[in-house]
Amino acid sequence: MLILNPKQKTLSSILFLLSCTAFAENVQNYKTLAEGATVTIRSQLSESGFGATGFITELAGKKYVVTNIHVLHGEASEQIDLLWSDGPPNAPGSFDRNAQHSRLKSSYQDFQAQLNKISLPKVFSQTGELRIAGSLLLSEKRDIALIPVDTDIEGLQISSEPPNRNDQVFVVGNPEAEHTLILCDGVVKATGSDRIELDIINGQLVGGMSGGPVVCSKSGKVFGAIAYKTQRLKMDDKFDFEQIEIDDGIESIRASVVRGRGEYIVRNFAFRINDKLNMDLAPISWRQFLLDCGAIKAMGERSTNVLFASKAYYRAFSGENAAPYDLPPDFDNSVAMTYESAVRSLLSKKNAEDFRKLWESYQSKLENLLNQDVANQNYQIKTIYLKEIAKNDIWPYRQKLASHIRTSAGVMPSAGR
Repeated sequence: MLILNPKQKTLSSILFLLSCTAFAENVQNYKTLAEGATVTIRSQLSESGFGATGFITELAGKKYVVTNIHVLHGEASEQIDLLWSDGPPNAPGSFDRNAQHSRLKSSYQDFQAQLNKISLPKVFSQTGELRIAGSLLLSEKRDIALIPVDTDIEGLQISSEPPNRNDQVFVVGNPEAEHTLILCDGVVKATGSDRIELDIINGQLVGGMSGGPVVCSKSGKVFGAIAYKTQRLKMDDKFDFEQIEIDDGIESIRASVVRGRGEYIVRNFAFRINDKLNMDLAPISWRQFLLDCGAIKAMGERSTNVLFASKAYYRAFSGENAAPYDLPPDFDNSVAMTYESAVRSLLSKKNAEDFRKLWESYQSKLENLLNQDVANQNYQIKTIYLKEIAKNDIWPYRQKLASHIRTSAGVMPSAGR
């Protein structure tokens, strides 16, 4: 056992304090560099309240902004929602809409033509807007996107070492997408093959911070990009259940609402970025990415519209509302025409057999409209990340809806006519 004399103990303490001071100075320098290299991202149609974060790095001699794919999807979807619902703006930056371009009066091809006019999101450093300089690079394995930019800003270095549990880190982000940056300290809680779990010490991750850098406090190099958080309510033993019923238009679902005391368990995650990891980056043009986002929007809207049209026709059939509904401006054009044609035919029918045939024919047409999207080349999604969204969010709902329509076609509703 080594025993230190008083002089050695004093020297040891001084060296320890000096090392702590040096570490603190290094961390502050790393934080300053990280804030300078962190950018905010927003759509061309939104000045505040929507957007996210990214950070500048250099790969193979070229500067990129690293962010999440879901950030770009969200930015594109915001603009697509405006186009889909109310048509293009009358002038750049104007929010007055041209009603003649609404979805009710447009084909999907018209919608595609409008998509081609949407610009890339704007990327801002603390010194001004950055010029985007080429096609996107999207990872096929994780939620990571690279946007090429033309800038002299010093980028953050990507760590060549994997993160370890209890490593000290800090994160920089754009909270609530209001285009101001905050910095939070944290530690690595756990690591996996493609992501990191973080404990945030002085603050919390909120919407808008997605894409921000997770930086190692010791080296100043990037471990990953902020991606998402989960929130789960953990209850104590004093609670009660209240049964409610939710009708999603297809079937009734029983659900439980838990009332009582408890706490929310929040977990924070980032996707790993490491120069030794293969992220399978694939180039894709902004136009193609927009078309893929537009296809998802179109399929989702058509699914909703088909369900609405099926229920609306039932009301017309049963006599509750013999006139066509006032369809919303974002109603799918082909579904609207199918519905209005069926209602006109319905008013001319005289007997139950005619009603039955018309009902079956109408439901069959609705199912065919759903199936058209799958076969239509305009709807073929090329972005792997967006294919997964369609696979997990669009197709299961559509299969359920198509099954409901198929079943309804064989069951004649009780006519009140």
